[in-house]
Amino acid sequence: MAVWFNIDIGAMKHAKLSLAKTSLHVNAHVSMNYMLIPIFLMIAFVFVFLYITGEGNMLKGSGSTSIYYTMLATLSVMFLYYVGTKNMSVKTYTKSAYIGAKKLFPIAVILLFAFAIGEVTVDLKTGEYLASLANESLSLFLLSGVIFLLSSIISFSTGTSWGTFSIMIPIAVPMAVGMDADVALAIGAVISGGVFGDHCSPISDTTIISSLASDCEVIEHVKTQLPYALISGFIAFFLFILFGFMTPGSS
Repeated sequence: MAVWFNIDIGAMKHAKLSLAKTSLHVNAHVSMNYMLIPIFLMIAFVFVFLYITGEGNMLKGSGSTSIYYTMLATLSVMFLYYVGTKNMSVKTYTKSAYIGAKKLFPIAVILLFAFAIGEVTVDLKTGEYLASLANESLSLFLLSGVIFLLSSIISFSTGTSWGTFSIMIPIAVPMAVGMDADVALAIGAVISGGVFGDHCSPISDTTIISSLASDCEVIEHVKTQLPYALISGFIAFFLFILFGFMTPGSS
C-alpha cells in the first residue's frame, strides 16, 4: 500500500535520493551473454558444490563453502571467457575485480562485528533470561502477545531470526502446552516476532547487505524502514492479543 500510493512517513519524508556520478560506456552491439552467462554459472555451480561438499547429498552440503567456491569458479571461468573473447583485457578485468571487492569489504567487516555481537548475546543466554521473567506471572490471553514481544526483542538484539526461533520455540511450546494454550498461535508468535525484530535490527545481515548493496547508509536504512515495520508489528501484536482472548479458557 505504501509503495502503490507513494506514502512516505517518518524519516522517509526527509530522505534524499543520492545518485553516484558515474560515467557509463554503453556498447549496444555487445552480446547479452556477457551478463547472462555469469548468472547461470553461479546458479549451476552452487548445486555442483553443494553436491560435492555433501558427498553426494546436496541437502547435507555446506552452504557457505559452496558459495565461496562458486564465486571463485565463476570468476575464473568469466576471466577466461572475457579475455578469450577480447571483451576485456587482463588489466581491465583485474582492476574491475579489485574495485568490486573493495566495495564489498565494508559489508564483510560490518557483518563480522554483527555476528560477534549476536554470538555474545546468545552466549549470555539473553533469550532464556527474558523468557524466564515472562513465565513467572503470565495470563493465558497475553501469552502469544508476550511471546511475540520477547521474540522481537531477542531477534533485534541478536540480528538473527533463525537464532531466535532456535531459542524461543523450545521455550514457547512447553509454555503453551503447560498453560493449555494454542500451540500453533505460540509458534506463530515466535516466527512473527523473530522476523519483525530481524527486519528492524541494525546488526541483521539482511539489513546490512540490503543497505550497503544499494549504496545506502545502514542507520539511514534502519531509520527509514522502522516506521513501516513498527506499524506492521503493532498490528501483529494487537491480533495476537485478540486471538489470545479468543482462546478457550483464557477468560
